[in-house]
Amino acid sequence: MQNSNKSEKQIFDLINKNHHQYKGTFNASVDGREFMFAKTNLLFHTADKDYFIIGADDYNHNVVAFCVPQDLIKDGPHQVRWYEGELVWSVRISNVSHVIKQGLANVTFSRTGENRSGVSGDIDFVLPDGKTVTGKFDIKRL
Repeated sequence: MQNSNKSEKQIFDLINKNHHQYKGTFNASVDGREFMFAKTNLLFHTADKDYFIIGADDYNHNVVAFCVPQDLIKDGPHQVRWYEGELVWSVRISNVSHVIKQGLANVTFSRTGENRSGVSGDIDFVLPDGKTVTGKFDIKRL
């Protein structure tokens, strides 16, 4: 989001364009306090070289956005450390955006035929102020 290769507007446009094409949940906490629970604003988007994984609450006040490379071998589980992909790893907490300082995402892909159609796993991110963002997600295309 902030300093992202994709602007916040583009991210929210992707969510709105793909609204109701995904089912699942994404919840996230900062220092152990839940700040986001998403069950309708979910995205597992195939970009150029990455998959975008995004969850947002109903009002887009609280968001988690990150990407993982498409070239991960097999379906996982994969441990992906923070890297500079097509989407800057970031969170939005009460309408304030934060770029992730470091972290990792554990991801396992699900398939429909030959295509990856969903992703599940968990995150463990560190914000610039040292706070920890953790969460779990399970997102599938309908």
